[in-house]
Amino acid sequence: MHELLLQSWWMLALRGAIALLFGVLALVWPGLTLLWLVALFAAYALLGGVASVIGAVSHRQSDEEWWLILLLGLVSIGAGVIAILHPGLTALVLVLVMGANALVTGVLDIAVAIRLCKAMQGEWLLILTGIISLVFGVLVFLFPGAGVSHPSERVPSRLNLSLPAFPVALSEAVAPGHR
Repeated sequence: MHELLLQSWWMLALRGAIALLFGVLALVWPGLTLLWLVALFAAYALLGGVASVIGAVSHRQSDEEWWLILLLGLVSIGAGVIAILHPGLTALVLVLVMGANALVTGVLDIAVAIRLCKAMQGEWLLILTGIISLVFGVLVFLFPGAGVSHPSERVPSRLNLSLPAFPVALSEAVAPGHR
């Protein structure tokens, strides 16, 4: 695993840069950012669903399991319609998925750091990233409405802005001078 991180140090830096971009966007345009994510999801679900339905129906005579693709398309279309009709609910579910991702990522960051503690310098940065991610995930589940409420009430989105700095710093600790 240490070799993987040495060869893929850029992955940690890219992860941090992307998280920083989303954190800044969430702070600058908190409502707009979430609304755009919901709109993008709705468009993706509708377009992907329609493509699946068309593909399934056009191949129904040549493939016995065409109905699985049809079902996939119908579920996607349903999700897209729900996202359009209930954007607040969709935003809340999106926030909860982000919280779940933060919890899992935090645990995995800590596990990787513990496994590599003798093979790398700066593992404490990855542990700290994991802890902050866990705290963010717990806050999201304790206060899920904070992610979809007024920007002044948003504790988790402000905390999320601090997460990106740690993977970027960790990439330097894992592979110094590889930037």
